[in-house]
Amino acid sequence: MRVQLCSLEKDAELAKIAEYISFDDLLKTSDVISLHIPYDGENYHLLSEKQFEMMKDGVYIINTARGELIDDIV
Repeated sequence: MRVQLCSLEKDAELAKIAEYISFDDLLKTSDVISLHIPYDGENYHLLSEKQFEMMKDGVYIINTARGELIDDIV
């Protein structure tokens, strides 16, 4: 399995096992997207219609964060 991640902060140890890529590239290429970010108001509906349109068909989304990150009305 190829592990990719998008983060504002880069960790050298994590970079040994994962490839840092842009958020858009992550959305376009991932089979599974797992969210592990705090909700801060600026990332409200981080995943909305535009982002869902970029994703592959059949992608799995695992939200271990807050519900407000995903616009589930789309």
